[in-house]
Parts: sequence; C-alpha cells; structure tokens
Amino acid sequence: MNEQINPKTALLWSRGIEGFYFIGEPDNDQFNQNACDFVMNILDKRIRQSGLNYFEFSGDRPEWDSILEQIFDKQELIKSRQCVYKFDLERWKDHEMRSDQKGVTVYRIDKSFFQNRIENFAFVEDEILRWWNSLEHFFEHAFGYCVVCDEIIVSYCLTNFVYGNTYTLGIEMLKDYRRKGYCQIAVEAFITDLLEHDSVPYWDCMYTKVASRKHAEKIGFYLDHTYALYRILLSEEE
Repeated sequence: MNEQINPKTALLWSRGIEGFYFIGEPDNDQFNQNACDFVMNILDKRIRQSGLNYFEFSGDRPEWDSILEQIFDKQELIKSRQCVYKFDLERWKDHEMRSDQKGVTVYRIDKSFFQNRIENFAFVEDEILRWWNSLEHFFEHAFGYCVVCDEIIVSYCLTNFVYGNTYTLGIEMLKDYRRKGYCQIAVEAFITDLLEHDSVPYWDCMYTKVASRKHAEKIGFYLDHTYALYRILLSEEE
C-alpha cells in the first residue's frame, strides 16, 4: 500500500487463490511507479517461499486492466479472463431441482459432520484449510454441503469468502463420479441454506471452464461481468 494510515491503493494477497489483488485507486502514480520494482525484486522472494513460481494478479475494477498492463509492460504477461456470476432468485425458482438419488446422502459441513464414518474427509478438509485459518475458523464464519456415495465424499460446495451476507462458493467433485448430478445436488443444498438465512451466493470462475459456467447458468445465475487475470512466470533464482 502507498500509505499505512490512509492508503488509497494496496496490493493484497489471497491464500485461497494463491494470487494478488490490486485494490483502490488505479491512477495512483506514486504507487504505480514503484509497483513493478517491488514485485519483481522484493515480493518475488516471498512468492517463491510459498512454493509458487509465478505472480498472479488482477484489479478490483475494470479500470485497473490498462494500468496493470502499463505497470508490467516490460514483463511477459499471460492474460486470461474470469467470469463473475450474480444470483437471480426468479431464475432459481424456475429451474428444476435435482431429485434425491438412491444411495446418496447430503451432509451439511459443520462440526458434527466430521463425526461421521467417511473415508476421505481430507478431500473436504484440505480445501477448507486452503481458504480458512483453521476448521474452527470455518465453522464460526462459514459452512458447506457435500454429497456422500459409496461411503466417500464425491462432491462438495464450500464457502470460500464471506462479505456481509454474500457467500462466494467453491465446488469440486471426484473424477469418477462426474456427470451424475452430484455437484448440482451439493450446490442446491448450499444455496437453499443461504436463502433461508437471507444470504446471497456469488459465483466466480475461469472463462475457459465452460462446464462451470453452464452449471451456474442452469441453476439461476447470470453473467454479470468479466475481468482480466494476469500471470507472470518468475525466472529461476541464480
């Protein structure tokens, strides 16, 4: 950030996405003139210590895109796009809910969930700890739902971020159990819980993940906007 007391611009690290956000005023000349040198000569060492060999980043608003490309114009930028989906309650009401399936159990992911006899708790636990400081931290501020089949977790929908009453969701499923509707079951349970508590779901995914985008649109989301995502590969230390 450019000032400690009242910063106008800052660079934030997100452990969950293993990337950075440029936030605040994009036209901050003092910050922008020093950003590239800071990243490539100071921050890169910390990034390597975290086990990454790239610097991935985006801005918190579209105005950042051209500014970031100017800041890092001497670097080889790998550019992609992210899609932000907003929730439409009427579309949700109109979509067809996935019916219960034989041999499938849906669990709310909270403290009591880990008392069940399930083989692959790590499938969910590892993802929680990727975004949250601890399981207790997650239980205090968030929740999720998962689908269990054959005594293993085959799909989950977890809270990645919380801002006010908005919950960013993250989904995953085991490869051998795809195309069976399990992911939709988990997401629908998650959203139903949110709506019962006057909260709102938020969906963010890569533009190239067509399946994820179609899934979002199928259950009541619409594409609100896209934003640029950048990556710089860090050269090996000599």
